[in-house]
Amino acid sequence: MQAHGVLTAEKTSDQLFYEDAAGGFTFCLNSDLTFSYTEHGTWAGGTGQFTGASGSFDAVGTGKFLVTGTKAGVFGGFGQFTNTVTGTLVESK
Repeated sequence: MQAHGVLTAEKTSDQLFYEDAAGGFTFCLNSDLTFSYTEHGTWAGGTGQFTGASGSFDAVGTGKFLVTGTKAGVFGGFGQFTNTVTGTLVESK
């Protein structure tokens, strides 16, 4: 699995794009709807202050789903999580 995502700065609306490395995301869901994950990926540009951003990151997180479900074979949920990201973010315009 390879995932792509976007982080958006609330005050400026600048966006930072990221890509998880192939095989770089591990997700564990427990029967009580708690979960944990690890992630490795790269920063892949963005908008505003993040235009041309590059670098790599590692993340770990935990959380709990309050509601889950599936539709057409796709799993989704709503809940809370906490994560920690470490790595290097190089901003270049």
